This record gives sequence, structure tokens and C-alpha cells, in this order.
Amino acid sequence: AGEALKPAVVPEGKIRDAEVPVSSLATDRRFQQRGAMVSEKNLQTLLKKRGGFSPDEIRANPPVVWTDEKGEIGRTGKTYVLDGHHRVELARYEWALDEDTGLYKRVSEMGDRYVPVKVFSGTAQAAEDYARTVNQKGVGNTESELARIAYDLASKGKTAEDIAAALSLKSADEAQAL
Repeated sequence: AGEALKPAVVPEGKIRDAEVPVSSLATDRRFQQRGAMVSEKNLQTLLKKRGGFSPDEIRANPPVVWTDEKGEIGRTGKTYVLDGHHRVELARYEWALDEDTGLYKRVSEMGDRYVPVKVFSGTAQAAEDYARTVNQKGVGNTESELARIAYDLASKGKTAEDIAAALSLKSADEAQAL
């Protein structure tokens, strides 16, 4: 792989490409609206589909990360996963199929494995807002997840129009119905 790229100053809300060691990526509840950071069921589905970790898949669809440059939520310089928690978990380990159970198991950590990422630049709040709404582009949030996100956005002073736009809803009325 090579040296991790140094963080660059990027205008607020912009995303740039980088490559980082998977061991440098952290997770935090505020950036994952699902019940668990990663779902073992979803991991198994992805592993069975791909036969293990897929470098081609992660290159085609890199995780999005944010580096806390100001120590807003933790240690200054810590990098958090905003989107792609399962892809990062797959990259963290070497996996092997257990023939008896038909399930993949973690064999060893791959902390020195470098992975491509998209680096989000902005405040902690902007990163949190991005992480909350990005699943609308992929699997999509459940009705209860949408309601929780809408409530959180409304409590931060966002209008129904802002919420509708953030959640890719058809109208402000639909946002208010949540």
C-alpha cells in the first residue's frame, strides 16, 4: 500500500479521495442511525455474495469518512466512518468460511490493509447530518429511522422543507407526517 495521505483543507461539505489504513478508522453511534454499528446478518450476506472481502467492491464504492480536525467530538485527528460501516468491517479482517455452519468467521485483523475512502470535510454537525441521510441513497432508512431523523433535525431548528430535502421526501407534508 503506502503512506496514509495527510488531511487537506477542503471547503465545507466537499468530499475528496484518499487511501488510509483500515485500523485508523473509528466508528461512533452518532454516525450510524441503525440499531447496531454493523449487522452480522448483513455481513454474512455480503460475505456469501462476494466470497469474502472484495477489494474491487471497496474501490468501486469507497466508504465515506470524516476526520475530527478540531476535537469536536473526541481526539483531534481521529477519523470516523460516516457511510460504509459494513465495508469497513469486511476490510478489517481476513475471513474464512466455516464449512460446518456455513458462516464466515473472522480469522485475523488486517490493520495494515489500506482502503480507499472518500473524505468528507465539514463540522461534526455537518458530518452527522450527512451520515443520517446518506442511507436514503442506498438501502434506505426504515419508517421509524426516518421519524427519528426527522425529529432530530426538527429539534435542531430545521424546517419541514429542509427535512424533506435532507431525507429525499416528496414534500414538506410528507416530512411533517413523520
